[in-house]
Amino acid sequence: MWLLFALVFVNQGGVPIPVGPTLLMAGARAAAGHTNFLMAALVSVGVVLVADFVWYGLGRWCGV
Repeated sequence: MWLLFALVFVNQGGVPIPVGPTLLMAGARAAAGHTNFLMAALVSVGVVLVADFVWYGLGRWCGV
């Protein structure tokens, strides 16, 4: 989950890394029963929201 969090956050921060394969891997691990699907989905959505709030805050603070 930490790797998923880090890769999605860095991608949302502007670094052009492919996150799709990581999300597919998380889904495959959930289907195999190695991880919880709900946790993977919540981590993915949560980190996107956090990154969006960071960008929004920077825009309000710096006027970017």
